Amino acid sequence: MLCCQRCLGGVKFPLAIRSRLQLMAPGEDWPDDDLEDDSVDAITAEADLMVQSLVEDEVLLALPIAPRHEECESPLASASGHGASPFAALADLKKH
Repeated sequence: MLCCQRCLGGVKFPLAIRSRLQLMAPGEDWPDDDLEDDSVDAITAEADLMVQSLVEDEVLLALPIAPRHEECESPLASASGHGASPFAALADLKKH
């Protein structure tokens, strides 16, 4: 569940990631044809490679920046009937 950036309610976001990583030896030259192929990401295989942080990074990259429902009402839209906008006074000053 993520927080909707419009209404602040919960948004169900199914997460399914299929990533393929190609391990390259440290100092090994990466072939140019592998860099053009977007289906596989090449990373340097080091002795202290942290697999958990790789998985965490993939999950974070798959999440939307600003999750929101397809259709929902903003809390400001429902609160607009409770008085004038704080910017209404500024608009009046601009007219003079």
